[in-house]
Amino acid sequence: MRGQSLDISAFEISIDDDGNVSSTSPTLSTSTHMTPHWLEAAIDHARAVQRRAAETNEAFRRDDADAKARCLNAELIASMQAIACSAFAIDALHASLLKVQPTPAATREAWRRNRTKRSRQIFETLRRAFKFGKQASAAISTYLDQLSSARDVAVHPPSRSKPAERHNRLPVSVDPAFNLFRAHNAIVCVGMAVRLIDQFSKAETAKDPKVAKRMTDLRELILPLKRRWDRTSAGRKFQELLRQADASSAAP
Repeated sequence: MRGQSLDISAFEISIDDDGNVSSTSPTLSTSTHMTPHWLEAAIDHARAVQRRAAETNEAFRRDDADAKARCLNAELIASMQAIACSAFAIDALHASLLKVQPTPAATREAWRRNRTKRSRQIFETLRRAFKFGKQASAAISTYLDQLSSARDVAVHPPSRSKPAERHNRLPVSVDPAFNLFRAHNAIVCVGMAVRLIDQFSKAETAKDPKVAKRMTDLRELILPLKRRWDRTSAGRKFQELLRQADASSAAP
């Protein structure tokens, strides 16, 4: 099956003095890369988000309150799913790296003592496994913090109500969750997850041969997903957003 490796333990076959044959049974062990499965799910939900956003925009061109509410909810749900799956894909990559490069016991104890947040732990694991510069480091750290925060809101919504706010795209006041879980943010979260996992799976910046081998094994599963993402309307929208961000940062 896709993403699964199989290990067979050593076994013995022996023949005694009387010619009787005996043997021990081998033990089969399997391991599955979950990263590509979650990444594929994230891409599927991002495609759905694009459709839901278009339906929401169309609903707000008509005077139909029920349709507006229904479409807003559908976009929120698809966005939550896309963002959560992106977070799970990154988390699965983190777990995969720990198989070949475990976190030192002293570091784990410091994290426990300091109650280090999950996104920071993942960042430190990536930093130990790969080489990247200050600019990339800041961008990755910020992305992981934002992705983790959005995922936490989806799983653990605020216990207290918050004031309604203007929707970023539509002429309506909404619960803040509808601004967090909307098409734009979902596409950015999925696009960044695809981009990061694609880059790391190339193993070009791996610091350890074991990490490089782990990523090389993952590469053949990630590359088709990256190509698929680039062909989707959500993927093209993400590239457009990147170009806009680059142009904005380059402006005097």
